Amino acid sequence: MPNARAKTTARISGHAEDTRQQLKGVLATRYVPETKLLDLSALETDPTLSKMDIFSSQKTAEKVLNALMLIASDRFSDSAEKKEAIQAVTIASNNLKDVQQVYQLSTDFPELKRLDISNNKIESMSGLAKWRGQFRSLEELHLTGNGVVNQANYVAELLDWFPVLQILNGQQVRTPEQAAESLNNLTPKPLAQFPSNVRDGGGNVTESFVQAFFPLFDNDRASLVTQFYDDESWFSLSVIPGSGRPLPWKSYLKYSRNIERLGGRNPGLIQRLFTGGDLIADLWKTLPPTQHPALDSGRWIIDSHTFPNLADPSGVGSAVGLMININGQFEEADTSQSLFGTRTFSRTIILGPSKPSNPPPAHPYRVISDQLTLHDWKPRDAAVAPVPAVAVDPVAVATAVTAAGPVVLNDALRMQMTEELSKRTGMTIEYSNLCLSGAPNWNFEAALRAFDEQKGALPATAFINGVIPM
Repeated sequence: MPNARAKTTARISGHAEDTRQQLKGVLATRYVPETKLLDLSALETDPTLSKMDIFSSQKTAEKVLNALMLIASDRFSDSAEKKEAIQAVTIASNNLKDVQQVYQLSTDFPELKRLDISNNKIESMSGLAKWRGQFRSLEELHLTGNGVVNQANYVAELLDWFPVLQILNGQQVRTPEQAAESLNNLTPKPLAQFPSNVRDGGGNVTESFVQAFFPLFDNDRASLVTQFYDDESWFSLSVIPGSGRPLPWKSYLKYSRNIERLGGRNPGLIQRLFTGGDLIADLWKTLPPTQHPALDSGRWIIDSHTFPNLADPSGVGSAVGLMININGQFEEADTSQSLFGTRTFSRTIILGPSKPSNPPPAHPYRVISDQLTLHDWKPRDAAVAPVPAVAVDPVAVATAVTAAGPVVLNDALRMQMTEELSKRTGMTIEYSNLCLSGAPNWNFEAALRAFDEQKGALPATAFINGVIPM
């Protein structure tokens, strides 16, 4: 039995090779080197193919046509050689009803310049639709003898499908200059670059915006949204955890729109583009408190340039906006997880003109798009416990804040620290508050040291009983 199988396999293989050699012979008679034309028209009338009796069914005929294209394509060592040798193909008069039957032509010879599909049975544009977006170099196409040429607007559709098509059925439908322009319009263009100029347009918009933006983001996010965001503003958040470090991303991951890491098919990503001031404000309430460094600290990289062709909010014409790219860092205090540390970030904000309103908007510009990307996390050595709602030792909290980095102190805790300092120094509540607010991050020990150094210069009115303590 194994010998019989081997003989059968050999016989089939031998038959396949014989067929291949015959098809090569057919191709040798159908290539026109002068015009670089591969002629695959009217294959049923070819003497060699007729003797092979391969047109007994339509499927067999399609296989033969595809086999001929494959053999022709495989003759070349690389795509450049094939492009130079075969610039035109005709598959006319093959009873084709749909180019899907010969779709392989667009993959084997994607850079054809001339193509003839005339005298087939393609009745509508749907019969050609499989080739839409293919043959980007096609300059000449022949479709006469197909019902599709009687379809309204078929010429316009073909011009849209084939960007450099110039000759259709022997008639010029686009000049070479128009073809070049059409192809140029389809080529992706980089964003127009303008010289970096943070002091933009004489109005100093970027600097003024950034100086207002980050203090509000740290201390009053609701007010920030009210001033700069409207119902069409966009906000997105992406996290890019650094490798080899603790990754406390819990507060952000459920909002992250990092498509590369999470996968573009994740349906939740669609809902992570937050549109409208109300939705953005609600999201920002859930994010941990932040404290950005002073703008003159040298820890910022800020660049901006004009951003043309924005829709004018009046609905007429276009407007020029600003794209502001910001790279920096901030201190974070996530009291819900007892996590305190530093994150680095990049933020891209596009500003455009504000919409007309009554009363007038707070600023002449608004945030159109705000994309925040968080890169990594550097935890502090010491963590601060969440502030209890009951009795607190202000000194212990102040000391912990110094070790852990900035944290947003609520009014109740500030008052407790002020009363404690007043008790220890004998200063009035007003002066105790001034002393604490002058210390870095309301550091209690720093305020005590400052008091000891300067108490001799304080007026009597700074003390509760009017007497400077010794």
